[in-house]
Amino acid sequence: MDAKVLSSDPREAQVVRNLNVLVPRVLSVGNRWGFDPCRAIFRLKSDQQVLDDLVYPLGVPVSRNAWWYGKAAQQSRSQGQGGHVFEFATISDPAEVVLGSTNDLTMHLHVIIHAWLGHVYLFTRNRWHAETGQSTVMHRFKQNAEFVRELTENIREWGWQRYEYYADAAHSLEMYSGELPTNFHAPTDDELREELKAKLQQLESAHAMAKSDPDKEAIENDIRDTARLLTCHPIMPTGDLLGFLAHPDNTKHLPEEARRIVMMTRDENRYSSQVVGRTKILHEGVSHWVDRRIPHDPELDLIRLGMDKMIDTAQYDTMHDAWPIAWYSDPYALGEAIIDYIDRTHSRKVGTEDVTFNRIKLLSEEDIATGNYPDNVVGDIVETDEVQTVTVDKWDRSFLHEVCRNYDDQMLFHKFLTRDFFEDLHKKSLGWVKKMIMLINKRLKTVHWNSEFIFEGDRFPLTLEQMFEVISIWMNQIQMADWLGHFGYGAPRFPVSQPMLYQMMQIIQTVAAYDQDKDAFKRSMLLRTGLQALPNIKIVDTGRYNNAQMWTLRHEYDPDFGPLKQGYARDTLRFFWRLCGDKVRLITMEILTDSYGRPWGPPRPYQYSCEDGITVEERWL
Repeated sequence: MDAKVLSSDPREAQVVRNLNVLVPRVLSVGNRWGFDPCRAIFRLKSDQQVLDDLVYPLGVPVSRNAWWYGKAAQQSRSQGQGGHVFEFATISDPAEVVLGSTNDLTMHLHVIIHAWLGHVYLFTRNRWHAETGQSTVMHRFKQNAEFVRELTENIREWGWQRYEYYADAAHSLEMYSGELPTNFHAPTDDELREELKAKLQQLESAHAMAKSDPDKEAIENDIRDTARLLTCHPIMPTGDLLGFLAHPDNTKHLPEEARRIVMMTRDENRYSSQVVGRTKILHEGVSHWVDRRIPHDPELDLIRLGMDKMIDTAQYDTMHDAWPIAWYSDPYALGEAIIDYIDRTHSRKVGTEDVTFNRIKLLSEEDIATGNYPDNVVGDIVETDEVQTVTVDKWDRSFLHEVCRNYDDQMLFHKFLTRDFFEDLHKKSLGWVKKMIMLINKRLKTVHWNSEFIFEGDRFPLTLEQMFEVISIWMNQIQMADWLGHFGYGAPRFPVSQPMLYQMMQIIQTVAAYDQDKDAFKRSMLLRTGLQALPNIKIVDTGRYNNAQMWTLRHEYDPDFGPLKQGYARDTLRFFWRLCGDKVRLITMEILTDSYGRPWGPPRPYQYSCEDGITVEERWL
């Protein structure tokens, strides 16, 4: 388990030297804490290089070409969507971690800890990542890129137009690539079909031997249901649309090249969107949790780099706390709160241990003038011969690492969004609201604002209702000043930020929503996890064993999200047609509306169908 920092820019040579001194210490602390990631290569890149890379699947520019990658990059440039990306990591072994070259030294250290001991550790250990083929993924992506290059250069048989015809269809269905981890023990469709045939024979024998009419009627119902299942293909509906379409038995008409395009798209999605989408909050929570704590451990010896670096570290610790409402939604802040809750409630102190390390030194002009550092320059970090031993607490964090290995976001929320967790979170957020009310009162007194709008002493709000009322009064003051100013009366502005008051109001409303219905509040948070918002569409029949003469897709209607968007349903059918090569229909539920667009009655069955890949017809069932 090792790492190295690389850069091709000679201007970054000192940054590389300094980080290569600190990175082994990061790994030493991480191993002591139980975080043992795979190898990593850290590369410094400019903000624009990072943004260009990010249009590829999880920042892997060795992937195959496609028009949508270039379009995404061009749109971000033309719309001025720049900005600074601190880091990103690939799911590979060794992991490739890109660092924004404009990070300062302290931020570099934070993001290395965040990426390596957080993200890469989870890539290494979490079971949701086990099927990404980390040791071969870069090689596979390079092979895919070479394959696409050969196709597009073969203008006579393929070229860009024919390649994009299939690639666009596969890309539009890429989220339907089968869930991870794969259930390798599930029977195949052929095995299920043989089981049903055997069951049918047994039922027919039992029917012949049945003596009473009620027994015969019950067996006849089972025979009818079993026979109906045998007419379906597949027996069990599947949400792995790309995997099913890529199988030669299901789409004999597809050229082998198109089949490989479909499988490449499926592989890329399972590598990126599947695992990242299902573990996003766990990833950012663990990564933020370690980057707030590990920089302060003695082995890193940051105090020797100067008090300014320690102040920077404290500032970066609070990066995701600038807006406390984020504690309820931001993957970093909420995830870190959950991981901290797990650590507080399940980890235990098991004694102490001694940590021995060589002190580091940030070279000054005086150090260089001594001649003791002939190979260094001012600003280099070097290890000295001074050895220090520090006694630190030793912790058993086996349960936390068990969570890192076996949980995804949905499991994390189900298990740990308990009433105790929310009580702690509400106490923290409402404590911030009360602190802000005290500071606002102090500010109003300082500027001699009307005492009617200063709420302290017996008037200080303690309940949610009282805090809501006070903040509403202050927000009305802002609105009144804006209104008077609009008409030229020159009213003084209320000396408090409106976004600050709005955030305080959001926190109060969030806590009130939890108090009103705790179960509904938890359900609403669960809807944010994984790929919950992805419409659940499955292949239920190809028509191979019946007279349907068309493929049938079924959308599992979810009242929390409502009906499918019509554009989404139509595009899904058109692109699916390109790959299945036959008539296809999509069964879903729609809500009838009156002439004013208001819902009328419960959801009703609705069908979209397409026969030519262009025209989509619709009707109520």
